[in-house]
Amino acid sequence: PRITVLSPQDGKAYAGPVDVEVLLEQVPGGPGVRPDTLRVVYVKLWEIDITERFLPYLQGNRLHVEQARIPPGRHLIRVSIADQAGKISMRLVRVIVQ
Repeated sequence: PRITVLSPQDGKAYAGPVDVEVLLEQVPGGPGVRPDTLRVVYVKLWEIDITERFLPYLQGNRLHVEQARIPPGRHLIRVSIADQAGKISMRLVRVIVQ
């Protein structure tokens, strides 16, 4: 599967609430995406699974959170998803909130 992060842009600095928009797409001609395998993990000294916070914003293959309140600082988020064949894709996003 393909993970396309439309927002926030990787490594870009933001002030205040941040829109989060991620597309979880199947590769053309490939097996479909399994939204039930979505995992969103906050990576610091240890990993914190924050998937449950995002599930209410998952509609089909689109994750969209308007004006997410992210505390100031540098954050590393890992998004992963599997397809019907069990192949897993992962994407890291670095977010800076001032």
